[in-house]
Amino acid sequence: MMTSQESTPALPVEEPPQAGMKRKMDEIEGGPHVNFKLAHGKTVYDINLPSTTLVADLKKHVEELSGVHANMQKLLYKGMLKDEQTLEEAKVKDGVRVMLMASKVEDVLKVATAAASSVKDEKPAGAIAEKVSWSEMTEHKKVLEKGKPDDAEAAIPNKKLPIPARGVYGLLNGRGMKTRLTFKNDVDQVWIGTNERTQKIPYGSITSIKSEPIKGNENYHIMALQLGPTEKSNYYLYFVPCQYVESVKDAILGTFQSWF
Repeated sequence: MMTSQESTPALPVEEPPQAGMKRKMDEIEGGPHVNFKLAHGKTVYDINLPSTTLVADLKKHVEELSGVHANMQKLLYKGMLKDEQTLEEAKVKDGVRVMLMASKVEDVLKVATAAASSVKDEKPAGAIAEKVSWSEMTEHKKVLEKGKPDDAEAAIPNKKLPIPARGVYGLLNGRGMKTRLTFKNDVDQVWIGTNERTQKIPYGSITSIKSEPIKGNENYHIMALQLGPTEKSNYYLYFVPCQYVESVKDAILGTFQSWF
């Protein structure tokens, strides 16, 4: 006979069937999954992957779905997702929407082929005109004639250096005003600052970056940030030290810039 001091052993609590099934699936398929949407233009894809998936692997998955090469993808969610992050580290959760900004390889090749064909088919009437360097164009000469700013950083030829945390200073803009570039990677913006104002430009709105050494002072460059669909929207910067030129392009355009 059970005495009053003896207690009845507690029965195990059964988990709901759906919760148990999800737990077992997570164990089988590599941990908890996240279900989110990926938007590319007007097309939206449903994505279901383990939260431990690297962004680099997500890009491969997106390549299979969309046909956009992984190296040409920019994935945006609260900033640009970095290849070495996991979905969990990037704060990608159930129900969120990730944006894909990119162009298909075949589209880029079509544009390049059409441009090459156009150049090939041209029949110049006289001698072939040589390309005029930016340094020789009137609009740029006016700025270059002001001379290198007294606070310009020393140029280091034949080196590629990372952008300092303070940014790149000692530049001039198209109006000849002293200008500074500050890179805000946490929000994917470059801040273009002058004494008058600071423009906060999203990386994704810069479609192209071109640069050219300054004639007679080749360790410094003229750089053009294209902020719109045509070169008329170029924002020019002068006396950019050569060691930062490629790092600026990498920071803003990402590694897929080499496809263009």
